[in-house]
Amino acid sequence: MKLEKRQRDLMKQSVVVVVAFMIGWAPYLCMALFEYFSNSRASPALDFGTTTAVAVYELLNPLIIIRFDRDIGKNCRRAFSSFTSVVTGKVEVIKPRGP
Repeated sequence: MKLEKRQRDLMKQSVVVVVAFMIGWAPYLCMALFEYFSNSRASPALDFGTTTAVAVYELLNPLIIIRFDRDIGKNCRRAFSSFTSVVTGKVEVIKPRGP
C-alpha cells in the first residue's frame, strides 16, 4: 500500500514537472519557430516575455521538487533554518554532556 502511494506521488511529480517545462519553454519555442520561418526578428518585448517565462520556470522547478519530495523538503527547511539562525545570531550552542 505504501509503495503504491509513493508511486502515485512520483507520477504526480513527474506530470507537474513535465507540464511546467512545457509551459515554461513553449513561448520561447514558438518565438524561435516564428523567427526561423518568417526570416524576421521578434519584437524586443516578445523576446523579453519569452525569456522571462523560461526564467520563471527555472525558478519554479526546484520548488516543485521540494514540494513533492518530503526528504528534500525537510532537508531544505532544516538548512534554511540553520542559515537564518546564523544570520540572525540566534545560534543555539549545545553544551557537551558531562560524565
